[in-house]
Amino acid sequence: MTPRTASLLAAGAVFLIASVADAGGTSSGGGGSGPNGFDYNAFAAAIALHESGGDYGIVNSIGYLGKYQVGAAAMVDLGYLDLAVFRRYGDNAAFRDPAAWKPPWTRSGFLADHAEQERAMSRLTAINRSRLRGNGVLTDRSTAVEQGAWLAVAHGLGAGAASTYFRRGEAKPDGYGTTAAQIYRIGAYSQKHPYVLTSATVIPVRNGVIV
Repeated sequence: MTPRTASLLAAGAVFLIASVADAGGTSSGGGGSGPNGFDYNAFAAAIALHESGGDYGIVNSIGYLGKYQVGAAAMVDLGYLDLAVFRRYGDNAAFRDPAAWKPPWTRSGFLADHAEQERAMSRLTAINRSRLRGNGVLTDRSTAVEQGAWLAVAHGLGAGAASTYFRRGEAKPDGYGTTAAQIYRIGAYSQKHPYVLTSATVIPVRNGVIV
């Protein structure tokens, strides 16, 4: 664990029971093992729990979609939305325009397709990992805890904000006021084996409301 990681965890009054060696262990199941023991399945489960409570069909009050609360900009990156149409809106309002969706996808179709949402989350995590490696936030030596923490920040706030938080210790919160530090803790705790939700690890950020 880097000094940077340790200081961020301490600043959030978080104490990881798992050691660096534990964090670098094998996946807890489901074929989700990654670099240095990163457990994608545990990471995705933690993100889903805190973003939506695991509800595939939810849309929050500022337009983020589904189990993982994915925004329109990310959906452009993933190939579901047309970039030109998205640019006319510049935000999640694009989701409501049928012309924004690339066939065969629609807003309702994506929300109803659980398997596709899982594929989208896996691909988005891979994109964020690549971006975090490109800007030096993640390296070949990053522990599972570090990977979970920074991938969570990238998911919640964007890879650019994760880089800013890594280098400066600051980043704007999300639209509901959830801070980078809160999101960081969610990702870090996802890599404890086994991941257990307790009063010390839960940061309530279930922002979704059906609209």
